[in-house]
Amino acid sequence: MRRSPFSERPTSEILIPSQVPPTPAVEMCGKKMDPEEFVRAGEAIYKRIKDELEKEHMGEVVLIEVESGDYFVAPTLAEAYEKASRKYPGRLFYVRHVGRRLFMRLLS
Repeated sequence: MRRSPFSERPTSEILIPSQVPPTPAVEMCGKKMDPEEFVRAGEAIYKRIKDELEKEHMGEVVLIEVESGDYFVAPTLAEAYEKASRKYPGRLFYVRHVGRRLFMRLLS
């Protein structure tokens, strides 16, 4: 059975959104942030940089560190995550395909 590159589960066992258990609050700099608040913060940052990103990086992946507003763009999720985790090891990132709807939330 084939495995997803971002999951320990075989691809046939990956959960669809309605099956995903509730996500606990995310801790950032000693304070807890509700997952929906985290997504709203990431989306707000994306909207501010959207035009710039879509001109040069359409279809690529962007990871946003919501606390700082820093973002990392690459052709693949693995490459973008490598860049982001070098600067912010162990952090949570908001993830999007540039020019598309929400890609996924990535927990480090």
